[in-house]
Amino acid sequence: MSDEMILPVFPLPEVILFPRTMLPLHIFEPRYRELVTDMLSKPENERLIVISNMTKVDQQKGSNPFASVATVGKMIHYELLPDGRSNIVLQGQFTADIEEVIPSPKSYRICKIMKIREEYWSDPLADRQDEYSKLLESIRDFMNRTNSRIKNLDEVALDDLINGLAFSLNIESDDKQELLESQKLDERLDQLIQILNQIGFYSNYIPSEEEYSGIN
Repeated sequence: MSDEMILPVFPLPEVILFPRTMLPLHIFEPRYRELVTDMLSKPENERLIVISNMTKVDQQKGSNPFASVATVGKMIHYELLPDGRSNIVLQGQFTADIEEVIPSPKSYRICKIMKIREEYWSDPLADRQDEYSKLLESIRDFMNRTNSRIKNLDEVALDDLINGLAFSLNIESDDKQELLESQKLDERLDQLIQILNQIGFYSNYIPSEEEYSGIN
């Protein structure tokens, strides 16, 4: 797969998808119905859609109104409804720079993207044990203060844990976008720990793909 790709973009104000997290969507607008139809005509591994945060400020930028860094999601489940609407689930694959919007006859927008990273880190967990322990300590303190629980905490790899927390925490979209754009492990880890130490919102880990066997 090339690092540079031409893909459809689905702007969602104040929604930030992270790699390997799951995003259920209800599709009802005609242009995104067309997008789903086009995706279903492709092989499963090519059903890729850019999920971009588009804030009110971004909407004023004209031809490229998207946050510069977005996440490419793969459509892993779908349910077509009789009236043309559909329910789909996207799984975050990798982050990317949105370089430009491409002219297209489609009703939805197409953009040129450049892949940033396949996942946050590919290092074995043993290589990140100190960082992992630091985050676990902060998470356990957070759970004690907020009376919340994160399932299977000790079984989750560091990168999945940070992705899941960043996606599911009830925090400002600007803070999530900053986490998404940060490229250094230490910076991202410190940002997340600082957020955990400051907030008292309920958090839970992202469900596994198996739990999305269908949408009712």
